[in-house]
Parts: sequence; C-alpha cells; structure tokens
Amino acid sequence: MTVRWVDATSSVEAEARTEVFWSAMRTDIDAGTFWADRLKTIRGDATRRLEVAMDHLPLPGAFANAAIALRSQIRARRAAKESCQDELAFLYRLAAMRSFMIDYSSLLGEPGFNVMESAPGHVISNLRFEYKHLGHQNLTLLNTTDRKWLVELWGLPERHSTLNELHHAVWKEYESRLLQARKSQRVGE
Repeated sequence: MTVRWVDATSSVEAEARTEVFWSAMRTDIDAGTFWADRLKTIRGDATRRLEVAMDHLPLPGAFANAAIALRSQIRARRAAKESCQDELAFLYRLAAMRSFMIDYSSLLGEPGFNVMESAPGHVISNLRFEYKHLGHQNLTLLNTTDRKWLVELWGLPERHSTLNELHHAVWKEYESRLLQARKSQRVGE
C-alpha cells in the first residue's frame, strides 16, 4: 500500500491512495484474505491489530477495530498500574476523527464514507478541537467505560459535539469537491 489514509496530505494523495487501497482490497478478496478475517487471527496481539486497523482507515470497521485494540492496551496498562494517558488520548483522537464522518450525504446521495475517504486523512486528523468543547457523549466510537476513563483523566467537558459539527465547513468543502468530481466523471463518460 502506498500511504495510509491518515497520512495523505493532499486530495491527489488521497485519490491515489484510494485507487491503490481498493485494488488491494479486490486482490485480497479474490485470494480469500479479507482484512477483517486477518484481524481474527491476531485477536490477542493488540499492537498488530491496531496497525492493521490503521492501514484500513477510514473504513468504519477499521475505526472500531482500532478502538478495540487501544482498549486492550489501556486495560493492560491499567492492570499493570502504568499510565495509559497516551493510549486514551489516541483513542479519543480516533473517536473525534470518526465523528467527522456522517452516515449519508444528501448532497451526493451516497454514504458519507465516500466524502471521508476523498478527504486527505492528514487534514481530518489535524482539525483542531478541545476535549472541553468536543466532549465525549456524541462520539459514537466511545463506549461507557471509555467515557468514564476520559472523565477520570480530563474531568467533565463543558459541552458535547462532533468534529463534523465543529468543522462543518470543511465537510461541505470535501462534499462539494466530490460532487464536482462525480459531475466531471459523468461528462467524461
């Protein structure tokens, strides 16, 4: 694979990554090695599971598997009475990024995933937010225990939102770009 979605810094990189990603996915499926099935074979290895999940972002299932891997790492650190602040902060960042993606783009008449995938992951991962304004309640990737850990670490937030709500103009920009690309494809056909 070329570059991970989270590392793509431009729309050109994101587009190239998408082509390579889906080509590799088709090859894997043809070979009977779907990425989610590979994850089942490494269930006990949270580090490897996180790595595979990160390779497959922004697939919703990849976000979910990254969260599972991070929770495993957090539990292990807590059991060993070690700090898990970095892992919890990473889980929170992933949950924030996931909250940028909406289920359905009515402008495009397509899943919101298509917009998320077309945006350079580096842009999304670097959108500014603070825990006190983003909160945790609307971050669907988080579970009850995650929220409890966050409150233990950072206290109660002032409000709850999503990254899409905080940066809706960025979403609209990439949604419009994708609409233009779709129109150009239709004209070129």
